[in-house]
Amino acid sequence: MMKSEDQWVIELKERLNTEPTIQKLELKAFVKINLPYSADLSYTFNVIDSEKIKKQNVLVKASCNAYQVDLLLTKNDKPFMAIECKMGGISTHGLVTYSDNAKKHKQLFPDLKYGLLLADNNKGKNTLEKKIFMHDNSFDFITCIDSKLSNPILWKNMLDIINNAVIDDKLRREPRSVYCIEKREIYKAQ
Repeated sequence: MMKSEDQWVIELKERLNTEPTIQKLELKAFVKINLPYSADLSYTFNVIDSEKIKKQNVLVKASCNAYQVDLLLTKNDKPFMAIECKMGGISTHGLVTYSDNAKKHKQLFPDLKYGLLLADNNKGKNTLEKKIFMHDNSFDFITCIDSKLSNPILWKNMLDIINNAVIDDKLRREPRSVYCIEKREIYKAQ
């Protein structure tokens, strides 16, 4: 019996959360999270005395618009990586929609990594590459994996993508540092 896409994403989340590499990176995976892509703020000012600015009250009301992402990795309770997951390939419409969602999410969360994970792609390699080349402009990565999560090479590739995103994030935050590929360590300048 073939599992549904939702079941596959749940299995993926559970495997990621028990993966030592992910635990070491202090990441947590969540399924079907509504991630905001915009926030509307409205202010109400109640000035008691214009000469005494300290007594000014400001009321801020906020509302958010959100798209649901299939898989969200968080670091320190903040969105770190959003992954859209598709089984059996992706349509051009789906690719354009996900790419647009990625663009909107990155406007609110500039450090967010956004990717597309395809399982059991049956549309053909050339068709997929053509669609990606023509219609994608917002994904940080697109990769394939088997839905059984049994191929160790594809699983390692997925973990490497996540690990590299963490390294990239650290290097951006610590500009005077260097990453050593052989030792997989970050060295900070003194």
